[in-house]
Amino acid sequence: MKRIILTLCLVLALVACQQAPTNDKKEEAAQENTKMSQEGTSPKIGIIQFIDQISLDAVREGFEKEIKSKYPGAEIIVQNAQGEAGNIPQITQKMVQEKVDVILAIATPAAQGALTTKGDIPLVFAAVTDPKGAGLEGKCTGVTDEVDPGQQIDQYIKLFPNIKTIGTLYNTGEQNSRVQVERLEKACASKNLKLEAMGINNINDIPQAMTILSKKIDGYFALSDNYVASGVPLLVKSLNESQLPSFSSEEGQAKKGLLMASGVDYLESGKQAADLVDKLLQGSKIEDLPIEKPASMHTVFNEKTASMLKLSKDQYPQGDNVVVINE
Repeated sequence: MKRIILTLCLVLALVACQQAPTNDKKEEAAQENTKMSQEGTSPKIGIIQFIDQISLDAVREGFEKEIKSKYPGAEIIVQNAQGEAGNIPQITQKMVQEKVDVILAIATPAAQGALTTKGDIPLVFAAVTDPKGAGLEGKCTGVTDEVDPGQQIDQYIKLFPNIKTIGTLYNTGEQNSRVQVERLEKACASKNLKLEAMGINNINDIPQAMTILSKKIDGYFALSDNYVASGVPLLVKSLNESQLPSFSSEEGQAKKGLLMASGVDYLESGKQAADLVDKLLQGSKIEDLPIEKPASMHTVFNEKTASMLKLSKDQYPQGDNVVVINE
């Protein structure tokens, strides 16, 4: 009996020794599979930003933050066209060569330029006001920044009921800006206000244009125009010198010194665009993803500029969606 028990113990010991490496191998294999799975869900995403300006920067920031939360290993390639639409096809071609899975185009010129050279790569846009007019509808998806200018003007004239003539600058070469001017003109006419719109060709035109415009207006309305937004410091300087109140379609311009902005939260728009990209990476088709309107809107009020215009606290806009800043 003792011999039998001893023999059984030896056999069990040998089996245990043989199983240990096998279990180790299974664990290694599981780790390798996990690693491969993670690599398989680490997409390569290209971002084309038309120009450096605070709202477009916010879109990119929101997008990258949201994508990284979903895909920590994602490779994100960012290219800036520096305000030159002619640079976009070349940037897009490079992304095609690098085999990105999806392209995010920030601003109308970026989306239009990428559309012509992207090949079969899915395209998502953000910070585009008029996708249909820009020729994007049905060919890609994204998040618009369209806001009713009539509602914005209503807020403006609550603060400044004596305003009769509103001025604005816009880039003559950007379809996105021309559409906004047309809508703003109709909104002003419906409220018995006059609109003085002056076109510019580049940022350097802003000081001279404002010297002329400031003599004709008693309030300024800033569109979500990429060139004008890039030159906000020049615009603010002129407005302050003329003691003109200002209102903007995008919060970034209020943060840079305009009095007030009521419109899109561009950080959240970037996150919305990231959700669309996520759906594409999970297998959805462009045609199954309709273009979305901004999900988050709020008002930003610049207290420092209000003080310069000698506004009292009781003249500040009220409401849960009002953010007062002092910059």
